[in-house]
Amino acid sequence: MTLADADGSGISGQPIALSTNRGTLSASNLTSSSNGSVDVQLSGGNTGGTATITASAYSGSSQVSATQNVVIAGDSFAFTAPDTATEVDLGVEQQVTIEWQVDGNPVADGTQVQFSATRGTLNPPTGLVTTSGGEASIGITSTNSGTTTVTATDPNSGLSADLSFEFIANTPDSINLQASKTQLDLGETSEIIAVIRDASNNLVKNQEISFRILEDGSGGNLSSSLDVTDSQGRASTIYTAGSNTSGRDGVEIEAVVDGSISDTVTLTVARQALRLAIGTGNEIEEPDSVRYVKEYVAIVTDANGAPVENANIELSALPVGYRKGSYAVSTDDNWVLSPSDPQFCEAEDTNQNGQLDPGEDVNGSEKLEPTNSAATSSSSITSASDGSASFSLLYPQSHCNWVQIELTATVRVGGSESVETSRFYLSCLASDLSNTDISPPGGTEGLYGVAQDCSVDDFTN
Repeated sequence: MTLADADGSGISGQPIALSTNRGTLSASNLTSSSNGSVDVQLSGGNTGGTATITASAYSGSSQVSATQNVVIAGDSFAFTAPDTATEVDLGVEQQVTIEWQVDGNPVADGTQVQFSATRGTLNPPTGLVTTSGGEASIGITSTNSGTTTVTATDPNSGLSADLSFEFIANTPDSINLQASKTQLDLGETSEIIAVIRDASNNLVKNQEISFRILEDGSGGNLSSSLDVTDSQGRASTIYTAGSNTSGRDGVEIEAVVDGSISDTVTLTVARQALRLAIGTGNEIEEPDSVRYVKEYVAIVTDANGAPVENANIELSALPVGYRKGSYAVSTDDNWVLSPSDPQFCEAEDTNQNGQLDPGEDVNGSEKLEPTNSAATSSSSITSASDGSASFSLLYPQSHCNWVQIELTATVRVGGSESVETSRFYLSCLASDLSNTDISPPGGTEGLYGVAQDCSVDDFTN
């Protein structure tokens, strides 16, 4: 019903009184909604007839009212058994009963009622039953679990009623255990779900499932050790990862039903920086006539190879040695090292403290060789969503081929550390060594001398 003004617009917030001469209304006083309407339900009672519903608003000379006639059928057509919460075991016949009255009196014996069901087999299979004392009953069984809706219908008038209840399997034969997530961060949760079926693959309800942790290097826990299966054969608990990494499949959880039927699921608590790789390509950039730049990438993954985002990667590039020698022209007219296997000398700064300590000055030059020839574009970088982070290595062209460095990347997450190193000689641009009409970078003599003896100080630079 709607309360409206002269223009047909709804009037909101007004009290409306409601009454009926037959049956029962769900409310006798309501307030109109934003569009001026009110909703009310009418219960017909046990006898048929016409109910006149009256609605009125305002009072005195301003009062407005309206009526609505509703025909109430004299039939009472409703299920009396079983209850809607009934659970019926598979293979067991359940009697379903409908009561049919007209104006409070049972219909004549022999009146036909047609039954149908969304699940199960009816007995009699035609579903056609006659009344006795106003009641009609039919049997129903099922070999598969789930909810069934039984419908009773008067074939002549179309009068009908529905009743839903559940067939359940109660003999477990198998269990399947799964996890909503199998790769977890520290402290992250995953739902552990057990699904129980019988020998015919029916979902089994009302079975108590026990959960326990068989192995867990992370120190995690379960929210509950017991649960009961629902209509979908499901029971669950929540696993919360601990504060340590577990290693791949390092968490094992078991679910058991009926004392001996069991299954397990494995999880990995390791979504943190446990693996680190650094690498580069085969190209060198020459931003100007005195410097080289080489691009590198660092990749951070967890124990499963999944990328780790926002990991902080610390970088360093320190010298570990140098070569002594010179350049010569090869038979194919390129600059090559001479001798072909030049003298290699270990870096004198053995403790890498940047100071000349006693016993470190091997060649007597009164300084440390080699110097720090290369620098990374940043001292630290952060991994992106794919686990990667890019950086550059910058060094003087004259130091190529003569200085060996160790490039180190270090990442620390959750108390763990991963270190990756790469040791190599600083490389030259191929085109700078292919034209013998032009001296190689730094000249033809080695950056740290030509004598094939690390104890000799014969530096030319």
